[in-house]
Amino acid sequence: MPSRVAVLMLAVLSMGCVEKASIPTVPEQILSMQLSASPRDLPRGQTMTLTVSLTNVLEEAVQLVFPTTCQVKLYIRDGANRLASPKSDYSCATVPSQIELQPAEITTFTFTWSGESELGGPGSGTPLEAGSYYASAEMLADGYTGFAFPISIVLLN
Repeated sequence: MPSRVAVLMLAVLSMGCVEKASIPTVPEQILSMQLSASPRDLPRGQTMTLTVSLTNVLEEAVQLVFPTTCQVKLYIRDGANRLASPKSDYSCATVPSQIELQPAEITTFTFTWSGESELGGPGSGTPLEAGSYYASAEMLADGYTGFAFPISIVLLN
């Protein structure tokens, strides 16, 4: 059996060999991103408006640069967390775009959904089953990612 001194020396020496993990820092939350829907209960054949609001909470202007024309994307998932809408990917032109927000300035993005597999009004996609769904939104700017917490939506017959 190794002596206690040898075990202690081994423990002390191995502490110097521990590498510190380089953990990337997350940018400060410069935008408050919220999602709302009107109405929250959607009868079949009707449409709802989903609004994403971005608010600059800093005391200085913020400029967000996007690699495409898609600045905010909305997703609707079913109760099993499967993507329900849009089923096809967003078609974003590869033209850079940007938003500049002054302190406390709010900008909004609106989306229409009719309870179908694609965003838009009735006839945009295949009708989905009645039930509970969850809408969320994301923003992917260069150097900054924002998310709006999911909200529940009930699709009625």
